[in-house]
Parts: sequence; C-alpha cells; structure tokens
Amino acid sequence: MPPQGESTGIAIEDGVLLARILGRCATRSVEQLFSDFEAVRRSDIERHYKDAEKMSKMVSSKPPGVRGLIMDLITMVFMFVKKMQGTDHFKGDVRSIELPA
Repeated sequence: MPPQGESTGIAIEDGVLLARILGRCATRSVEQLFSDFEAVRRSDIERHYKDAEKMSKMVSSKPPGVRGLIMDLITMVFMFVKKMQGTDHFKGDVRSIELPA
C-alpha cells in the first residue's frame, strides 16, 4: 500500500483480524484460514489501496508554479471529500466482524 497515514491503522487491524482468524486453527485448515481472511478483508483493502494510489499519484506529479498551487488546491479538496466519505471506516472493530462459517 502506498504510504499514507491510514496505512498504519489498516496494518494493525489486519494483524488483529489475522490473529483472530488463526485462533480457529483447531477446526480449519491453513488454506481455509487464509481464505477466510481474504473473504473478510479483500474488498476493504482494495478500496483503500485505490484511494492511496490516487493520492500518491496526485502528490508525486505536482507541476511547478501556478499549476502546482492549483494541484495543491485540488489535492486538498480531494482529501476533504475522501475524509467525508470515509469517516466511518475506523469506527468499526475487526474484533466483532463476523467470520465465515
């Protein structure tokens, strides 16, 4: 994942969720355990990755001068919109996500 502030939180959530899933090792194979992790987490991670990738490209391709200032403004608006759209992400708790049966 491109380095963004939320990447650290996502990594911690992944660790907690993975530990919870691996705790079911007595009743599931290793393949099932990792399949469970993918089923629970893949869509969230893909969404966050796309957002982080867009932001990384916007920041790294900033032109000089007035165009750069306009790009800064666009980046600030983008970040504000993403924050408004994603305000509930960290309200969830991976300890309470329902795991596959």
